[in-house]
Amino acid sequence: MSRLFSPSLLLLLACTSGGRLSSLSAVEEEEPAPTDSAAPDPDSDEPDPGEPPPFEAGEALDAAPGPGPDLEDVLYREDAITPLGLSLSRDALDDLRRNPEGYVEAELIYGEATFVVGVRIKGSSTRTDMEDKPSLIVDANRFVAGQEFMGHKKFNLHNQLIDPSMMSEIRSYRTLRENGLPASRAGYVRLTINGEDYGLYTSVQPHNDDFLEDWYTNPDGNLYENGGEDCDFTNDWCFEREENDEGGDAAFDALVADALLEGDAWETAMRARLDWPLFIKSIAMDAVIAHWDGYAYDRSNYHIYHDPVEDKWSFIPQSMDLDYGWRPWSYDSCGRHGVDPNTYTEGILAKKCLASATCRPEYVAAVMELTDAWETADPVGQIDTLYALIADEVYSDGRKHYSSSSFERHVTCVRDWVEQRPAELREWAAAEGG
Repeated sequence: MSRLFSPSLLLLLACTSGGRLSSLSAVEEEEPAPTDSAAPDPDSDEPDPGEPPPFEAGEALDAAPGPGPDLEDVLYREDAITPLGLSLSRDALDDLRRNPEGYVEAELIYGEATFVVGVRIKGSSTRTDMEDKPSLIVDANRFVAGQEFMGHKKFNLHNQLIDPSMMSEIRSYRTLRENGLPASRAGYVRLTINGEDYGLYTSVQPHNDDFLEDWYTNPDGNLYENGGEDCDFTNDWCFEREENDEGGDAAFDALVADALLEGDAWETAMRARLDWPLFIKSIAMDAVIAHWDGYAYDRSNYHIYHDPVEDKWSFIPQSMDLDYGWRPWSYDSCGRHGVDPNTYTEGILAKKCLASATCRPEYVAAVMELTDAWETADPVGQIDTLYALIADEVYSDGRKHYSSSSFERHVTCVRDWVEQRPAELREWAAAEGG
């Protein structure tokens, strides 16, 4: 595989704070950083888990450099924060200002190694420019054919602009993966751009060929993304085809036609078209963690994938930074929006399932099965572990759009809501006869 190393540019970018969602930030005095997180001992022989593994220029990046996680896991670790840097020329920065979605050439810096990569700005409600704290896509083989970084061709860096806890994506994607649902890997990155600290980011695996290979026996099918809000099979023009390995849309057209059927004909067709157990589990999981910003509740933020060998379709969620009932445009705390499992009926497939005398009991049973598994996984303990990891990083992030007080309050809110959620769901299931 091709690797390219070159000297880092020395251009410094002068940046000012601001952004589209700054009105969501509370104007409060920053508190001192938490004191319960121990600083690294300078006399210890143990490496700081936040530092990159030792690396020499020219060394292959496909194997771990000794004890510890494989280098391929460095991007998506939940037990450490990976430092990464980007270096962009003045021309590249100007190009991003003119065309945020166009890739520009940059250098990705990890330890002593540098890689020529492509970078562009991403996001819709979380989009900001380079003078703020932009979400980014990093494409390792955009300008160097075949190049990978840590075994990955491409990865996303999310700014967590609408998640004061800065842990929703990490938590939710992990919960999905632990329950056998196709979901991205995610981890933490501390990002610098042209030597300036841009703060704490989440690194999130994109839905590309690498992702499909992780989850599907046959990754050579068609992949579609909802192309905007309220995107459903009733207006199939809104879907954007991202992978066309099958060479056409015949399977998609057949799915759309069957999705519009009614009654027993619809259910018979959908049980044949969809990976049915996975479909039931996916809409049930949305309800369990109050992921209202997805297909079932909001008809947004999802992909669908067709396995051409099994001839089955499955849903893949994305953008999980508004989970646990958090909708900042409507409420000032979590646990308020999309918490009723009966309301996950905006997506036409979910709506018809919950209206079906045979599908609805499967949904209730799946909610209970996932609730039991979630409780067993100790989500409260996982939140506490992530808090210990990121609290100091959040406090020192001068580009975050929420105050440190908001971070503390939101973590506490999510923790309390998660702790009581299983009992709430069991009460709902009992009323359903489940």
